[in-house]
Amino acid sequence: MCGRTSCHLPRDVLTRACAYHDGQGRRRLPEWKDPDKYCPSYNKSPRSDSPVLLSRLHLEKGADSSERIIAPMRWGLVPSWFKESDPSKLQFNTTNCRSDTMMQKRSFKSGSIGAINSPEDWEKVWNNWRLLTMAGIFDCWEPPEGGDLLYSYTIIT
Repeated sequence: MCGRTSCHLPRDVLTRACAYHDGQGRRRLPEWKDPDKYCPSYNKSPRSDSPVLLSRLHLEKGADSSERIIAPMRWGLVPSWFKESDPSKLQFNTTNCRSDTMMQKRSFKSGSIGAINSPEDWEKVWNNWRLLTMAGIFDCWEPPEGGDLLYSYTIIT
């Protein structure tokens, strides 16, 4: 299981590393949602924000599904059905999701959960190094009393 990650690249380098080919085969760079929330770090822990690459369609209805966007998300899934006003009151660990049991766990079942998928062609940004990509699922939680939406994710192990 993952307990720490690292994402310390400058924002422009990370953007280039996430280059993809759109539906017409053109090489594109993803746009950022809330780019100022990106905080490079060698020591990312659960409950911290990390950049997640996903289809724009997950965040914008009617968008081209081949377009990609980078969005900051909290590591540790907060399911959309969670009713408390404070996500830290979630009684179980959702930083990792076991692939062999994920379909039986209620926390990983929701109509708004989408798969985090990776582009097929990653640009090599520096000498023979590539980004480590991980599969995951995400959800969007809305505080019961209103307020900012919280996008969060879990890593499939």
